[in-house]
Order: sequence, then structure tokens, then C-alpha cells
Amino acid sequence: MTKAKSKPEPKTLVIKDYGSEKTLTITSHTLDKKREQDKVAKSPKTKNKSEMIETNVPGILGSQPTSTPQTVGSKTIHPGDINISCLQTPINIFKTLEYASNLFRERNLKYGNLDYSNHMIDVLNIGLEYIDLLIDIPSLIETENITNSVLNALICHDILEDCAITYNDLAKHIQYFAADIVYDVTNELGKNRKERSEKTYPKIKKNDYAIFVKCCDRLANVRFSKMEMEKNKSTMFTKYCMEYDEFKKELFNGKFIKLWIELDNAHK
Repeated sequence: MTKAKSKPEPKTLVIKDYGSEKTLTITSHTLDKKREQDKVAKSPKTKNKSEMIETNVPGILGSQPTSTPQTVGSKTIHPGDINISCLQTPINIFKTLEYASNLFRERNLKYGNLDYSNHMIDVLNIGLEYIDLLIDIPSLIETENITNSVLNALICHDILEDCAITYNDLAKHIQYFAADIVYDVTNELGKNRKERSEKTYPKIKKNDYAIFVKCCDRLANVRFSKMEMEKNKSTMFTKYCMEYDEFKKELFNGKFIKLWIELDNAHK
């Protein structure tokens, strides 16, 4: 009698950013739904050699060995906890982060007093937490390519708005599907914040992936502004709360319910 094969354990790609004590967890189409966003990595774990991915694994670290720390902006990311990724075509997270971080650093743009890569990682982390919600969007495009594009867009969402590069320049680095998402979340010109938002909402609401990225960005901004308010360093949290009814009225379309619930709670 042939013994039944046991179901393989789900595999995960974990990138620990010890600079900001954030943990990014990437899986494939069955991403863990548990909230892992604020897990703190106290110290790098030492893996056995057999558990390490060899060099030249496409898309994960380029040609860099996974035991080599990667510099992103002013941060050092230690990938010692990387196991095998379930993504069939995993994007190069470090390459995209480095590209985006360099653009902000060249212009001396900060996120509060922090390197701008902190915000990119926060938005990416939120997107990873809720990425299973993308199944709400009917699509003829392969799931793996959608996932890669959305992850790229989460990292690069502010680039067209803040870094004075063109859509075509961006598309050369993250492909056109991802660049379209970034373009759609980029603020239009306006006399003030309210006018810019009013001109941008119609563009965002036509693209469900843009709504997803915008909501992740919004959640990261609200969480950060709330922490800054508690330190008496910012009044942006109050402004976000005043805008939220209009934000939700314009962009809520019945998808991404769990993410909207989190947004509702964050604005309280």
C-alpha cells in the first residue's frame, strides 16, 4: 500500500529590516492572513547552511548571496531569515527599494525626520498583510504578475509625485502595469490639498489596484501621523480624520473590506 504524501508546509520569504525593526513577509497566492506587521526582530537569526538560498536565485536578491546584508538608502537590511519564496516569479525587493530610495535621497526628501525608505517599507508591509484581498479583483492577467506589479507599485507609489521623473522612466524599472498604478495614485495639480484630491479621486477609482495601493499608503500615513501627534510633532492626524469621510465616499467600492475596517479604526 502506497503511503499518502503529506501536504507540503507553506513556504515564506521573510525580509527583516533591522533598521526600523519591521518584518516583511511575502508568500504567494495563499498568503498568511494573520497580522505580522509589527513583529520586532531583536537580532538576526543564524541559519544552517542548508537552509540558505544559494546565489543567483532569480528575482530575490539578484546575484547577491542571501547571507549578505543589503543597503537600502541609509538602512541595512539583513536577509538572513530568507527561506524559499512561494512566488513563482518573485520581484527583487531590494532592487526596487534601492531604486526608489535613491531617488528620494538625491532630492534630500525625508518622511518626517526619517529616511523616506521607512515609509516605503511601511506601505509595502501593509500591502503584504492584505495582499490576499486582491482576489476581489477579477482579472485575466496571471496572479503572479499582478502580485509583482502591486508590490512594485506599493514601493514606488510617491515617485512620480515627488521625484520629478517621467512615467516612461519609471516603467523602465517596474514595467508598465505597475507604473500605471503609480500614475493613477499620483496627485493631480491643484491650488490646495482639497483640490488636488478632488482631481485625483476619479483617476484612482477607475483602477482597483490603485485603490488598494492608495488605501495602504493612507493607512501608513495615518498610523505615522498619530504617533507624531502623540509626540506633539505633527497635526496631520487631525487633518486625515477631517478628510476621511470624503476619502471613503470617493474610493470605497465594496472591495478590500478588511482593509477598510482597519482604516476606519485607524482614523479614530
